[in-house]
Amino acid sequence: MEFIEQAGMMDVVRAAGFQLKTGAVFIHNKQYSDFCFSDKFSAGFDTTFQVQRDRFDLLLASEAERMGVDIRWQQELIAADFSNDTIAAL
Repeated sequence: MEFIEQAGMMDVVRAAGFQLKTGAVFIHNKQYSDFCFSDKFSAGFDTTFQVQRDRFDLLLASEAERMGVDIRWQQELIAADFSNDTIAAL
């Protein structure tokens, strides 16, 4: 959620209509445990979204492209140089 907000994409994600998620439930060997995202000891969001991964990823990629990011599909990255402020694919 924080990365989505920092990227300036929160409005488009909210507008997409994904189900709001306020917690999670874990079940293992008949043991039940629930977790509410607002019960936390540090700063952060109290909610997230339950998403269909393919739809969500395409939404983020499309929004990044709209913001000027060059999206390249079906490419293979074999190396990257992180030695300076510019990221260069090799």
